[in-house]
Amino acid sequence: MRDYQAFEFSYNRRFADNWMLRATYTYSELTGNYGGLASSDEFGRTDPNVARYFDGLVYGFDENGALALGPLSTDRPHAVEVQGLYRFNFGTSVGVNTSYRTGGSNTTNAQYNGVYFYPNGRDDMERSPDLTQTDLYLAHTFKFGGFGLELSVNVLNLFDEDSATWIQTLQHQEDVCDYGRAATPPTSGTSAA
Repeated sequence: MRDYQAFEFSYNRRFADNWMLRATYTYSELTGNYGGLASSDEFGRTDPNVARYFDGLVYGFDENGALALGPLSTDRPHAVEVQGLYRFNFGTSVGVNTSYRTGGSNTTNAQYNGVYFYPNGRDDMERSPDLTQTDLYLAHTFKFGGFGLELSVNVLNLFDEDSATWIQTLQHQEDVCDYGRAATPPTSGTSAA
């Protein structure tokens, strides 16, 4: 199951009088137990639907046998985007694109038979850090007779903003089944007849 619901509010001012502006705010919710064709639960597969979801039904349940439903790892409830452009009368244009998104959902992972599952259900850890980025666009038009030449530069991530996009949430490095065996001390001096 994968359910996405969203409300989007937007303002668009088409380019006129040397400027334009577009702004959006999206409130959304992405829940379920299926990370999609590329499997965001496994941090992106290159083949659609080749994922652990189909290797065994046990992987879709938590340690209490309840279906592991909840916010998916790419759930980002709040998103704001603003794009603006101003063209000066002398032929130079300046544009800014900036965005903000809340951090993604994190879930404790464990392994059973070498495959990940969510022992505490989904979204039991705090979210990853928020994501922000600002880009800058500069352009200038040169006129040569009846022709024009525009030179431009596009600077992505102008302020070198960085944030973790993936946080390791694996609870154990080995199968959870191996911990039970390792915790039981071997008996010495006895043998089965």
